[in-house]
Amino acid sequence: MESNIYGETFRDLRIQKGIKRESFEKIGISKAAITRFENGQSMMGFDRVRLALDILGISLEEYEHFFNDCTKKNRETKLVEIEKYRIQGSRLELKKLEEEAKESGERLIGILAKSIYECLPEEEVEYITSYLYEVKNWGYTELYVLYLSLEQLNYKDMTLSQVFRVTNVEF
Repeated sequence: MESNIYGETFRDLRIQKGIKRESFEKIGISKAAITRFENGQSMMGFDRVRLALDILGISLEEYEHFFNDCTKKNRETKLVEIEKYRIQGSRLELKKLEEEAKESGERLIGILAKSIYECLPEEEVEYITSYLYEVKNWGYTELYVLYLSLEQLNYKDMTLSQVFRVTNVEF
């Protein structure tokens, strides 16, 4: 599974609400199914997630907000770690971050960590370039990605004026 943000967020909310896994059996979701979902071993269908969220007393919109915010914070934390290890010159820590990112499905973070200690292959540079071109609203995370990847970008294909062709920058 690429990322377990859905299950992790669900588990955090379930624990926060003080609801046991067995509580979902009354709507046809076994304790084992909840455990697998929370641990990232399986996904639940949309209809089952909605029923489970009803038991938690959380709307689908609130749930989406929680996991989107969590994803953003996790990504920002990793970007700050990359910068810290870049300043410290800690190649070992950067390699560890790269491996962790691969395992958790955070390809962008892995590539950025790797970019600090070695020249990226063209395919990975293209991945970052594509990410940056798709940004519609520039915020802290997107600017950090640009900052960390500047030395690796192909300036023939990308100029800063092209990147910042949008005027909506959020800080």
